[in-house]
Amino acid sequence: MPIPTDFRRNSPSVPRQFSCSVRGFSSYLFGFIEFTLKTLNLSSHGFNLTSKANDDVQQSKRYEQEIFDFGTSSSMFLPMTTMAIVNVLALLWGLYRLLAWGEGLILELMLASFAVVNCLPIYEAMVLRKDDGKLPKRVCFLAGILTLVLIVSGYFFLK
Repeated sequence: MPIPTDFRRNSPSVPRQFSCSVRGFSSYLFGFIEFTLKTLNLSSHGFNLTSKANDDVQQSKRYEQEIFDFGTSSSMFLPMTTMAIVNVLALLWGLYRLLAWGEGLILELMLASFAVVNCLPIYEAMVLRKDDGKLPKRVCFLAGILTLVLIVSGYFFLK
């Protein structure tokens, strides 16, 4: 599925794979939740219109340096951050099994490493950045809790 041209035109600094993971991890999940809430006649919240004017000098500088800006606290970053943490844990667990026990599935390790490389801007925004464009601590904390829940539930249901 191609990325709409206005998305590509408005964000030239975002690599194609990373923007696909942002769209895939966030929009489809929230679209499914919105559809389910409307089908069950439960309340659902709409979208708030916000100003797109940019008066912030630091944000303009990050845009010129081609650095992704995660500054606003949005629930759209939660699934993406959770999947980034799950991917890095899967890669570390696969490398541990390969090096310690001598067993490992090389293609799965390659897939996990590809996902980790595509999530590098997320890891940078979580850990390394100190400016206003970093991921909010609330999103990182909730993503860590959600990752823990996913791993523990996967352990009990898939074992």
